[in-house]
Amino acid sequence: MKIKNVFKFLFGCFVFLFVLLNVNADTSTITIGESTALDGYVANTRFSVKQESNGRFLYCVNNNLQTARNTNAKFVGENDKGIVYILRNGFPYVSFKNNDKLDYYITQSAIWWYLDSTKGTSNLSSAFKTTGADNYNLRPIIQNLVNKAISYKQQKDVEISVSSSSNSLTIDKEGKYYVSQLIKLNNAISDYSVNLEGAPNGSLIVDSNFNSKTSFSKDESFYIRIPVSAVNTSSLDIKVIATTSQSNFHAYEYQPDNASMQNVTKLYKITKKVSSSNVFTISSSYVSIIKLDKDTSSPLAGAKLSLKGHDGKVISSWTTTANAHVFKNLPNGTYTIVEDVAPSGYQLNDKVTTFTIDNEHKKFDIKIHNQLMNNVVTISKIDKETGNLLSGAVIVIKDSSGNVVEKFTSTEQSYVINNLSYGTYTIEEESAPDGYIKANEVKSFTIDKDHTSFQINIENLKQQVANVVPQQNINVPDTATSDIITIIFGLLIIFFGIGYLNREKLQKVFVRYFK
Repeated sequence: MKIKNVFKFLFGCFVFLFVLLNVNADTSTITIGESTALDGYVANTRFSVKQESNGRFLYCVNNNLQTARNTNAKFVGENDKGIVYILRNGFPYVSFKNNDKLDYYITQSAIWWYLDSTKGTSNLSSAFKTTGADNYNLRPIIQNLVNKAISYKQQKDVEISVSSSSNSLTIDKEGKYYVSQLIKLNNAISDYSVNLEGAPNGSLIVDSNFNSKTSFSKDESFYIRIPVSAVNTSSLDIKVIATTSQSNFHAYEYQPDNASMQNVTKLYKITKKVSSSNVFTISSSYVSIIKLDKDTSSPLAGAKLSLKGHDGKVISSWTTTANAHVFKNLPNGTYTIVEDVAPSGYQLNDKVTTFTIDNEHKKFDIKIHNQLMNNVVTISKIDKETGNLLSGAVIVIKDSSGNVVEKFTSTEQSYVINNLSYGTYTIEEESAPDGYIKANEVKSFTIDKDHTSFQINIENLKQQVANVVPQQNINVPDTATSDIITIIFGLLIIFFGIGYLNREKLQKVFVRYFK
């Protein structure tokens, strides 16, 4: 009874040492010590407990060779995950019968049975697996352990992983940073550190309270923040690397120096520094806007466009050139583009262009077309009397701001202007044709979508027609002198009239006075 208690005590010490084992030492060789025989609990199958010289438990992988004892053994490879499962879920980690000998017997038997099932070996007899004596009812426990090991065979080591609900970074409400969703390190067993690769200057790693730091406890999560101003491309990949300690169990197999002895396997819990990474992508919005001729698709300069946000406020206004106008880093949302002024000679495109940026839709190539104006303004310089076309007049056309749009000298054909932009214009004569009076009337016309054609006549009068009395020097007599002459002339008429009637008397008078 005392010996049994001593055995249990030793087993307990071995368990304690085994559980604390964290292998960072050399695992290339081990020293196998003495072995302890066990009874044949199932089908009278007998074998021994194998231990290292330091007391740690070992398990045999070949029951058909001599029991390994008092020899050195070298590492020859790893056993698969099924063996790892049995060792982790067998003695000394798990007690099946609350009896160390029986528990060791169950664990060793499960390893051989598992190898027979998966490798085609013959470590155990058919009687052991079916109808052989089993006074302690160990067979069902052994078989259950084997079945679970077979299911676990394809399992991989538990690995840390950097994960988030989304690997895309989006712009915050203030438009200052690209911000990730909450990122965490899965399966971390200790504190971990984080660093970034491919991130521009000013990038931050922050905790859930947005405090900047790079070290976190195993249960903490974090965000990354990238300054919008530092992103100069439409797409940027940033690698997030987390480094921590990780433990995994491995079953190492050792071959004794004496080749006639059994190979043994041993469970190691190996803790080491490991890293995991994940790539997070900045899908910067990239909106290209170009103004084109509707018929030729040629770029158009001179249009004035405005970009507005969902609230209708103007974000930016610009005048188009031959190159596309590009907006980067616009936050998610709906935007509109309106044309305020059309290119010269083109109709205003009053259609509102709308686009929506979200996590799946970041890039837009927007083409806004304009139809060439078909307006025709015909200007004729005409003789007002004859209706004939006149040459030699200098005519000036100005827009509503007083800028000269066109200046020409009239000919004996009408002058035609096409594709004037919408707006109000004035026409005035700067100088008249030779021999004509300058027309001082300023005429105006307005071109819009409903008024595109105009016939404008500018009339001139000839100078001689315009002046009814020829302009020459005329001496106008003094009014008083004219009246005296008229009276004298009248008196002479009367005198001679009377004299004609009284010729004889008049003759006598002349004779008397002029003799």
